[in-house]
Amino acid sequence: MASDVVHSAPTFFFILLLLLPLGVTWVNDILCRRHFPEHFGMFRFVFWLFSLSSTGLLLYSRLFRSVGSEWSETFHFFVNLSYVWAIGQIFLLLLLILSFLMSFLIGKCQRLLSSPSSEAKTGLSRRNFFKITAGALPVVAFGLSAEGVYQESQELTLARYNVPFPNLPESLHHFKIAQISDAHLGPFFMLDKLDEAFGLVRQEKPQLLVITGDLIDDLGYLEKMMIKLEALSEFIPYGIYFCWGNHEYFRNKPRIAAAFKDSAVTLLDNSSQLLFSGKRPVYLLGVDYPWSKNKGEQQQVIQAALARARENVPKEAFSILLAHHPDFLTEAFQARIPLTLSGHTHGGQVALFGHSLLPVQYKYMRGMYQEQGCYGYVSTGAGQWLPFRLGCPAEVVFFTLLPA
Repeated sequence: MASDVVHSAPTFFFILLLLLPLGVTWVNDILCRRHFPEHFGMFRFVFWLFSLSSTGLLLYSRLFRSVGSEWSETFHFFVNLSYVWAIGQIFLLLLLILSFLMSFLIGKCQRLLSSPSSEAKTGLSRRNFFKITAGALPVVAFGLSAEGVYQESQELTLARYNVPFPNLPESLHHFKIAQISDAHLGPFFMLDKLDEAFGLVRQEKPQLLVITGDLIDDLGYLEKMMIKLEALSEFIPYGIYFCWGNHEYFRNKPRIAAAFKDSAVTLLDNSSQLLFSGKRPVYLLGVDYPWSKNKGEQQQVIQAALARARENVPKEAFSILLAHHPDFLTEAFQARIPLTLSGHTHGGQVALFGHSLLPVQYKYMRGMYQEQGCYGYVSTGAGQWLPFRLGCPAEVVFFTLLPA
């Protein structure tokens, strides 16, 4: 119902994630009072006021937002501003640590010079270094945070790939597939962003659209989302296909499955669908999210799911696999499945030179992989459940299959 409040399995984790910046604020407060006493003292009250108010606003926006409710532009602005402040605190701590290391090295070098006049000659002491960086560190920290919240997390890019295959079935020559993954339709990827993503799909005119999980986080949008998918299907000659992500389980998998029933979206749940018949038929395969207790069990779940999806697929068929979790790529390469499309990782969401800086890592993290003449792609996702990206743009992806 529209009056229901959004509650989900990750809520406890999300609250901990939001409370983390308060701990970081406390550490930053200690470090700044120690090393920038002249500059920080006058701002300390404002510093804590912003930290407490931003955390309170973020908790309120998460716990007490009615499902399907649209935020006003003003409220959305302040929520994003609160994320800028909270994430900026983490950047500030990292920069403070880096600054202290540099100042330590400066002091060490000056002691090695063993010259009383070395400090006077260079004009640089540990104290002067802290004075210089006192103003620069907050600017860099909150500048990076603002870039990730306001710029990169709100831009939706278009990625195109030409994928050549030897012995490609003639029915797939110059066949174009669109992929949308990890949209997380909800407070940070609302219906206007979904319209933007669907607009890119219509613009590129693919023959097929695949959605590789984590499509919706707020079931208040479910009915409107289905209406938009029905409208989009008129522009997709060979249909729209979907496989489960983990967030569908968090929200309400049976309710989402009921919405897909008798709709324009074909759900592939450890199953397959014939796309083209002929001497070398073309099949779409879709697998469920591989829930498990540990890595060993997960591998068994992945193998079983893939085996079920391939049960009715002839050996000579050209197969395209849809899998939310990228660990399916390992089994897909071993099974010589020509093309596997996945998501889940968000590309790490925070990356430097294409490599994720976050501790959660996967063997296949982002982009295109090729093994034994087969291809696997891990999308960075169209949306996110936390409105922050850096060095890892959101995307809608298009693949054109070509004969090699």
